[in-house]
Amino acid sequence: MRTSHQTILSNVKEQLEKQRTKIKDPALFAEAATQLIKAAIQEINELIIIEGFPSIEDEIHFFKVERPQILYLFFYYNCVYKLETFKPKHGKKEIKEYLMNKKVVLKLFSDDNHEFYKYYQSGSTRFDSIYFVRGKFDIKTSMTSMYLMVDDRFCTYHCYLTAKILANQMFSEYIDTRLLKLKESSSILHVENLKIPMKETLIWTGSKTELIELIYALVADKAFNNGDASLKEVVKMFEELFNIDLGQYASTFIDIKKRKTGKTKFLDTLKEKLLLSFEDD
Repeated sequence: MRTSHQTILSNVKEQLEKQRTKIKDPALFAEAATQLIKAAIQEINELIIIEGFPSIEDEIHFFKVERPQILYLFFYYNCVYKLETFKPKHGKKEIKEYLMNKKVVLKLFSDDNHEFYKYYQSGSTRFDSIYFVRGKFDIKTSMTSMYLMVDDRFCTYHCYLTAKILANQMFSEYIDTRLLKLKESSSILHVENLKIPMKETLIWTGSKTELIELIYALVADKAFNNGDASLKEVVKMFEELFNIDLGQYASTFIDIKKRKTGKTKFLDTLKEKLLLSFEDD
């Protein structure tokens, strides 16, 4: 049973990596991930029915160590999907508050299950025969609303709880990365002050080369943060603002500099069109 479980888990992780290269949107990737993992969990459930466990020790090891390794992935990607789906679309303050509220929920869960947290992290085995053997229902340790979600044919309450602990740790780190990214993206331009959701409303329809030419001009003019913003920061801001990947922008700029004529072709065009608009007005 243990070997079969590890094979299925390895296959799932391999499929997830393949999907990660294809699906860049975090919500869509999380949705695809949960579907893959759900199918794998069903496959493992069928193995539990068919093969069972040769001893109590094997059952304890499976539900304490093996089973949580795939359950926590399902819980984690489900949390990511919900976070990304219901996260405010714009407004730094609103997004930050939303993310911080998620951290609070995780802390409450940790506090509510403090005793088992200590047991699990200590590596103790004292209550394993109660916690990780099916059918060992204990009203003192298992009477929570979450217990009703557990199918005791395929899991135990504390196996489920172990997976939730692992998922919450990983999800907390994910939230931290989103908070850091939010801080970095707002260090140049406070997008939350804009009245429209920029990524959904504005699309850069010029060429990438033209945008890179514009960015280099703005950086040369020290137009952001009194000249303290780096080129990399400004490029990243424009990529997020217009949902575009500028790729090897430094290489593109070298090509711009190598032009025999019209090194500032896009900027010259902008100037001409602006002057024409003055006349039209």
